[in-house]
Amino acid sequence: MRSQEELRHALEDFVLQHRDDLASRVKIAPQEARQLLSELAASLFRRLLPEPDGQTQTDLGRLQQIIDHLSEGVVVADVNGNLLDWNPAALRIHGFSSVAEVRRNLSSFTQQFELSEPDGSPVEPAEWPMAKLIQGAQVENWELVCLRKDIGQIRYIRYNGAVIPDEQGRPQFLLLMLGDLTEQYQAHLGQQKLSRLLQSVSEATQDALFVKDPAGRYTWLNQATSRHMGKPVEEILGQDDSGFFPANEVRMLTARHQEILKTGIAEITEENLTCQGQPRTFLSTRAPYLDENGNPVGIIGISRDITAQKVAEKQLAESEALLKAIIDNAQAVIWVKSLDGRFQVVNQYGCRCWQLESSEILGKTSYDLFPSALAEEHARYEAQVLETGQPLEVQENLQIDNEWKTFYSIKFPLLSANGEIQALAAISTDITSSKRLEQQFWQAQKMEAIGRLAGGVAHDFNNQLTIILGNCDLVLGSMDESHPDRELLQEVYRAGEHTARLTRQLMAFSRLAVTAPTALDLNELLTQTVERLETRLKKQIHCNLVLGEQLGLIEADPVQLDQLLVNLINNACDAMPEGGRLTLSTSRRNLESPFAGLSPGPFAVLSVSDTGDGIQPEIRDRIFEPFFTTKELGQGTGLGLAVAQGILEQLGGTIQLEAQETGGATFHCWFPVVEKAQLPNRATTETGLLGSETILVIEDEAGVRRVARLALESRGYNVLEAASGPEALKLLSQYQGPLDCILSDVAMPGMSGPQVVETILLTRPELRVIFMSGYMDGSLTSKDQLDSGQGFVQKPFSPLSLARTVRQVLDS
Repeated sequence: MRSQEELRHALEDFVLQHRDDLASRVKIAPQEARQLLSELAASLFRRLLPEPDGQTQTDLGRLQQIIDHLSEGVVVADVNGNLLDWNPAALRIHGFSSVAEVRRNLSSFTQQFELSEPDGSPVEPAEWPMAKLIQGAQVENWELVCLRKDIGQIRYIRYNGAVIPDEQGRPQFLLLMLGDLTEQYQAHLGQQKLSRLLQSVSEATQDALFVKDPAGRYTWLNQATSRHMGKPVEEILGQDDSGFFPANEVRMLTARHQEILKTGIAEITEENLTCQGQPRTFLSTRAPYLDENGNPVGIIGISRDITAQKVAEKQLAESEALLKAIIDNAQAVIWVKSLDGRFQVVNQYGCRCWQLESSEILGKTSYDLFPSALAEEHARYEAQVLETGQPLEVQENLQIDNEWKTFYSIKFPLLSANGEIQALAAISTDITSSKRLEQQFWQAQKMEAIGRLAGGVAHDFNNQLTIILGNCDLVLGSMDESHPDRELLQEVYRAGEHTARLTRQLMAFSRLAVTAPTALDLNELLTQTVERLETRLKKQIHCNLVLGEQLGLIEADPVQLDQLLVNLINNACDAMPEGGRLTLSTSRRNLESPFAGLSPGPFAVLSVSDTGDGIQPEIRDRIFEPFFTTKELGQGTGLGLAVAQGILEQLGGTIQLEAQETGGATFHCWFPVVEKAQLPNRATTETGLLGSETILVIEDEAGVRRVARLALESRGYNVLEAASGPEALKLLSQYQGPLDCILSDVAMPGMSGPQVVETILLTRPELRVIFMSGYMDGSLTSKDQLDSGQGFVQKPFSPLSLARTVRQVLDS
């Protein structure tokens, strides 16, 4: 067994080994630490060796006090690990209040405590510091995390320990020193956490963060800075801006850098820099980087790339400018009012309508600008919008330049981001013209209804007139000139012709007349018409014909055009009951831009002027209305001008009135000129109208069918008859003889003429076809039929006109 002296020397060696660590933990000089540990050794002697003498007892007491006040934990155990002593610091570190409590918990230490490395690796109980000392191993500066599981206490402890041998060198005591590093660790971990947080923030942000030294060299930067400059961090550190930006930009950056170092004042600037060859805009904040004495040792910079924001701001500004241009050029009044009714915005159209400058409108209310009645009306509508929060559609009237205008207005609330009404807006469109067009539309619908009625009546009239005129023509053709009844029959024929003209007017008005347009010389037709009517003009009316040169040809139906001329001449004569001067003139006009609804191009213009009493303003808008007349009952139908207008519109032209209140009126008729048109060959003789071909007549009206048959048979044709489409198909299925042409009515009950003809042509495609009708319901477009080599006869027809058409079609 070792002597006391040897044991003391062993303890002193332990003290020498651990005095520096103890000194750093309790913040005392190494000499004091050695003294404390030496006194600790003395305490061990006191507890482990025989009772000392009085002086030794006093020294040991003093040592015990020192050990009990140490911030370091001291644990002494025998070689088997049995507890001999714990000082108060060791008790506090482990969460115990007394050594007795420690002794009671010794058996459950391994379940009560858990040790691990700072990196979280667990340390098994067999590897704990005391276990290592029992195994004879040294424990030096071993830092572990100690968790007391029952109370959740965590401590960071540095363990130092040694085995104290006896005088024979055998292990006698185990000494374990515990340094509580919890506060240091927590501070260190906090620092690490803060550092990681700052690092995460600096790397996560899209802003460039950097630090420069006084010479402008980068000493630290984040990844965003690296991305902007297009170089790795390590290639930027230690470099200045000259290697990354153009020279002029480097001079600008250097000047700002030096200014901040000189003044110590931070600045926020917008910078345009070239990064990797691309222009970018940055919002940069630079501030001095100060040392612990407050002296600037560099600058700290934060730069945010606002290129996209600047582009968006530019686009927004352009959008606002575009929106303002749209609003100002919109053909509608657009305004915004505050909740107290004052104008905040008004567009240029509104200023023009109200004949005010914007400066005279903004800040004012409706009561300041408009008559009180109108302002009250505005206020009532606007109060309704503010109360309901819903848009309101209204019609408003406003007098502008002594003319009342009608506006269609949509008033609606403007909402803030949270849905509250913050202003009132309106869009008002001038619909004065639309209202007029609406009235014209209703008038057109009324005219269409009347036209359909007139067309239906005309259809029946034409069939009957065909029978009357056809039979009269046939009888007159075989009647001797001296026959006593010839004059009576001619009177019937003239009455029939007059009725036929009236029927044609109805058909033209209803737009249901079948036309056969052809190229015409307006001058020639006008001359013929005047010659025919000259004997019927009143003696006191002087007719003056002024024909222009090189008019060009127009395309029109001769019958329609003749009807138009007769109507205009009759209208002019009726305006001069006491006589006057009638002037008919033609001219060529070339329109270079749209005019009166006409497209640009060449036009032949017919002007019909009279020197009558003129047309009063109150009736000028109605003169083209059907059945409108200023004549007494029974003196006129009121269809003349309406028919003229309808014919011209069908031809793609128009009619204009030029009238003076003091007297006289002129109607200008515009006809489109047909370029490269040729006049048709009209050479046809009576002897050339004979024939021997076989013709199938399909007509549901027996009288019309009889007239057609007699007219054709009188000229040598062989005629087959059918009263309907099915009858015609049945006849042809049994007839094996020759057949050259089909003459078919268009509108028939059950099966229409075009349907019958289409069926027949499937088996007899070589047949020629002639349609006849006095009314068109859309089942046939005459021009299309004529273009395809088929003919057309307008009811009522004469035997002569029928013979001409049949011969033309058969010879074509």
